[in-house]
Amino acid sequence: MTTSPTGELLVERMTDRERETAQRVESVLPTLRANAERADRDAKFQMDNLSAIRDAGLLGLIVPERYGGLGGTLRDLAAATFAMGTACPSTALAYFFHCTSASRGLLALEAIDAGLYSQDEAPTVHAFAEKLLRKMGERRMWLTNFASESAKAKAQTLRFQPRRRGSKGVGA
Repeated sequence: MTTSPTGELLVERMTDRERETAQRVESVLPTLRANAERADRDAKFQMDNLSAIRDAGLLGLIVPERYGGLGGTLRDLAAATFAMGTACPSTALAYFFHCTSASRGLLALEAIDAGLYSQDEAPTVHAFAEKLLRKMGERRMWLTNFASESAKAKAQTLRFQPRRRGSKGVGA
């Protein structure tokens, strides 16, 4: 008897490659489930969860294979996040934010290909993109890509405050 991966409840008609990736996700679910109550109770990310995700090779889920990742798609990310969410929603959210960090490299490479950077800028942007993607893929580093909405709003407010008469306020 073959059981379908949890992610297949969300993503229909998985390819063989997607199913293989989904099986990696299935391998971490017992650890996530075991730590879910403690994560919620203590309001702390469980490092055992990170270790399980890293050991399964999932930190580079949507990183291209040439950078050491799995070369997954948004379908893979949706299936993985859904499956992890059935075990430990807070870990699933943190994992999703980690994966979105790849966009900082992927979008930069696409922008170079689209000619959106000058010949002078492109090498620097390309080096940054590769460095970030290799950290996620080859080095299996955990990254985050989120900030407090209140902190961002405060920063914007400070940055764009109108100048008061006689002051040299921010942005002056």
